[in-house]
Amino acid sequence: MTKSILTYLINEKLVMLVVLINASIFIALDLDPNLTQKTGNWINWVDYGCVVFFLIELIIKVWNLGIKLYLKDNWNKFDLVIVLASIPILIEPFVENLSENFGWAPLFRLTRLLRLARFLRLSRIVRYVQYGENFKKFQLPVYLILITVASNIIINTLELSGNWIDYYYNYYPAVIILFITWFLSTFYRMSHELIIIPYLQRDDTSVNEAVEAAVSTIFQILIWAIGLSLSLESAGYNSTSILAGVGLGGMAVALAAQDFIGNLIGGILLYLQRPFEIGQKIKIGGHEGNVKKLGLRSILLEDLSGNITALPNKMFISQPIENVAVSDFSKESIKLKLDINLHSNKLKEAIQIVNKIAIDYKHIDEDYSIRFGDMHDYSHNLFFEYYLNKKSLFADNPNENLFELVTMANTDLYVEIVNLFNKSGINFSKTKNI
Repeated sequence: MTKSILTYLINEKLVMLVVLINASIFIALDLDPNLTQKTGNWINWVDYGCVVFFLIELIIKVWNLGIKLYLKDNWNKFDLVIVLASIPILIEPFVENLSENFGWAPLFRLTRLLRLARFLRLSRIVRYVQYGENFKKFQLPVYLILITVASNIIINTLELSGNWIDYYYNYYPAVIILFITWFLSTFYRMSHELIIIPYLQRDDTSVNEAVEAAVSTIFQILIWAIGLSLSLESAGYNSTSILAGVGLGGMAVALAAQDFIGNLIGGILLYLQRPFEIGQKIKIGGHEGNVKKLGLRSILLEDLSGNITALPNKMFISQPIENVAVSDFSKESIKLKLDINLHSNKLKEAIQIVNKIAIDYKHIDEDYSIRFGDMHDYSHNLFFEYYLNKKSLFADNPNENLFELVTMANTDLYVEIVNLFNKSGINFSKTKNI
């Protein structure tokens, strides 16, 4: 039990978490030295707890490895220096009382000076951005934060002065906040790749690239908008007016990129409504095929001949979609142009013939319609609209492609109608379209 607890205390993930907490406290106190008075003394006690944790971690590692083996690792040597330099801070919570009660002002000043060791603990984060491709992405923002903080420590330690100091401290917090925003943006990008995308692509859900990209874009915009706003405010500028000015330029960009935005929104709506899935056959805007890919900008359809067509996502917002795959029926129609000079009895006979064909053909659903449309092109326009039962067609010919079965059924119906019309003397229109 004791051994497992000690092992857990030196777990690299736990140590890295404590390092990040310690670094956050240091930077917060560096940006606002009066933060303790505003929030309470608990911040100092958390910082104190971090030092105690690092000391315990050092003792456990030396105990497990032995001093010689421990010092063979250069990073362990670096940690040892940091922890030893931080030990004087352990008496800091008691020094103020000692200095006030016993007049130990020199000791108090010495301890305040040794608080510079906090920077060494901050720099410990360098160790953790050296391993793995994901953590190496943090190197540049981390190095820039360390360099900026180090410059402040050097100025305070050497008590540098000059007119430039005012400018330095005016923009110092803004620069730190900007680099922290960069760090958080990188952290979210890594989390998105390692956690969010696998979660969205788990087996019990289906999310396309447009949604993944939209989620990432929205969070990145929020991170940078908040970071830039805080950075501008800390530098003494009115972030609202500046961002509003940027927004006017953003409107021009948005107008130029309206197709992209429309496609992005279309992709999100497709995910929310889910009218079809990858691999299903759909019909839209005169296009028909199997969905091959749901993309950020477009959807790819593959027809029977293997040709792939890219349809913009915004097209799916404004036009009706027919998901052929999920329906047991295929909506079909036949339009016939009959001679304008036909007697009304012949027109009634034509309807009766088509009606008998629909009743006798077992693959047609009962819900069909036969009607005459507007009389134009000097002809009677007869519309026969019906639904073919795909299951019934496939049951009779299981070895045939469903598309071919539907095509053959439509052809048989058309030929039968034309044959019976000719036998009954029902003539077709001979007028040519102009």
